Amino acid sequence: MDKSSFQSVSRLWIAGGICLTAGLAIPAIAASSLSPLVDTGSVQIAQVLPEPQATLKLTGFRATVNLSNQTDRPIFYAVVGETAPRSLDKGASVTLQNLHIPSSLLLRANDGDTHDRLFFNIGVTPGDTAGVLNVVVKDANSNDGSTSVYLDTNGKVYVD
Repeated sequence: MDKSSFQSVSRLWIAGGICLTAGLAIPAIAASSLSPLVDTGSVQIAQVLPEPQATLKLTGFRATVNLSNQTDRPIFYAVVGETAPRSLDKGASVTLQNLHIPSSLLLRANDGDTHDRLFFNIGVTPGDTAGVLNVVVKDANSNDGSTSVYLDTNGKVYVD
């Protein structure tokens, strides 16, 4: 594709954190960094941005995430660009230190019987120390929940 082809691609951000681009649906992990109005040349499209679930006090562009798995099964997690996928046993916790900000934490588990992808009830709270985020992952109803946490450069935490 040449440069003009890239300029003609339209994106539509819709509720639930999905970006529709040239017929593809892409999860909108970093939707918070975009302006509320997108000018695609001939059409302007309003963006629906989620409300932050928490706000951290930051002292730099690094963060620590305390991740706790309170589901009934092991989960897999990864921090985009920082860690390879890892597993976390049920009832276990892990501390991820010195993560770059902005940062996206992705979570995944499959149902053991149907192999369907599962969603989670993800709770986020600021820690007692600046730059620390506590993330608690619990079971959710099927197809009703979240699978990611995004921390932006202003310390706002989004769950999607």
